[in-house]
Amino acid sequence: MPSENSDQLADGRNENSQARNVAASSVHNLPPFWKENPKLWFMQVEAIFAISGITRDETKFQYVVANIDSNFLPHICDILESPPADGRFVAVKNRLMETFSESQESKLRRLLKNQEIGDQKPSHLLQIMKNLASGQLNDAVLKTLFLEQLPEDVRSILTISQVSDLSSLALQADKIMSLRSPQLYKVTAAAGNIDLTKISRQIEALKKKFNNFS
Repeated sequence: MPSENSDQLADGRNENSQARNVAASSVHNLPPFWKENPKLWFMQVEAIFAISGITRDETKFQYVVANIDSNFLPHICDILESPPADGRFVAVKNRLMETFSESQESKLRRLLKNQEIGDQKPSHLLQIMKNLASGQLNDAVLKTLFLEQLPEDVRSILTISQVSDLSSLALQADKIMSLRSPQLYKVTAAAGNIDLTKISRQIEALKKKFNNFS
């Protein structure tokens, strides 16, 4: 009669076998190349290689070449025709990342053109801005750009905040946004202008509410 330990070992072997089969299937069907963010694509591909136990550079190279869309092959044509003796996968990886990765200059230019806050939380907007800046802007500059993207009433309240840490300030902005009245910027139908007196009262009320909330 099989022992409990034998059953557990058999189950473990079956589970490992299933995992290897899934991993092998994933390698044969790599995700489509993501030209908008090649760095993340290669991170995903290398995670699949790691799960599948693939460590040889040549094997990684062959899988990428076999799976990548033909539209991108011209960008690595010279590597395919005359591959280096060593580091073939690395050569393809570096070429595709250099070709399709957005330059830091482009990221900063896009950042300086302003990010729309839309329906997202201020803290989410700040994270996007930090990603775009990639450490190239100090917190003082980033704070100025961040505050410019916020609604005027929210920015007005944050000017009295004693919080200096930018991430903590963004969390405060989240709280303020959650307390905002959707009618704060309501335009009067008759005059077509914003009721500044009403807005001033609402901002003061919102400041008091925020102070009590925090």
